Amino acid sequence: DGWDNPYGTIHSGTPGGQDVGKPTHLRATIASVQDRALALTIQDLSWTIEAAQKQGPFSSIAVNVLFPAGPGVDNVFINGVRVANISAGAPSIEVPLGATVAVQSAGGVVAFRIPFVDGLGGYTPKSAVKFDGPIGTDAARLVAYLYQGPNTTFPAIPPPSRSIVLLAVGEAVTQSEAAAFSSAFADLHVQNNASDPRNWRVAVRPLSPDVPAAAPGFSSTLGAALSVPIAKAILARTVNGTSAHMPAPGTIELFWSDGGVARISPQNFTRGA
Repeated sequence: DGWDNPYGTIHSGTPGGQDVGKPTHLRATIASVQDRALALTIQDLSWTIEAAQKQGPFSSIAVNVLFPAGPGVDNVFINGVRVANISAGAPSIEVPLGATVAVQSAGGVVAFRIPFVDGLGGYTPKSAVKFDGPIGTDAARLVAYLYQGPNTTFPAIPPPSRSIVLLAVGEAVTQSEAAAFSSAFADLHVQNNASDPRNWRVAVRPLSPDVPAAAPGFSSTLGAALSVPIAKAILARTVNGTSAHMPAPGTIELFWSDGGVARISPQNFTRGA
């Protein structure tokens, strides 16, 4: 996001100037891999930053994970500590880069963290949890800033503008179960060879073979690799060292907790139909 507003309330118009209400976000080169409850996404924004230079200088470039807050959520944890005020407009909370946020609701829990972003223009990356969603949405976000400050531009070929997002889901009926899930998620080790952007490889693996029953996907090792900033190509997506299974083009695959699998081939819709 280049506006410090990832909620889709900033719109772009068509080339002819007509506002068609499209949310405006920065497009990323992405490599994502998932095994059961655990997902890893690595991404780079250098291509879109280069293309966006003609749109004007940046005062903010950030990666966000949006999540529900407010009265519909049972608990929100930051690094295992329950947040007392999660209502819309609650004060922002500065957190270390890589902090674990967990959201518990209706017997389930989702945990996520942003363990790495590049700093641009000499900026030292910062992270925060913000309860600043549009009025009536009770939306919040974990944000990590690659850059925030006075309007600035970057070189014609920008430096690597990378980020890592890790996310997991599980079952948690009680507050203690959610806290245990969050702790197990925080213990996952992220191996990041950020010094080699042309062969940028990231792996996520458990630190211990003792995996809680509430987090079965944490026993896997996930890997993803991108070549940036010149080639901007996906090099690898692996699960336990094996290339990740990819569905057939145009097909969505749904995997259920009971072992069932559903494959959906969406229909092609004609505009106006």
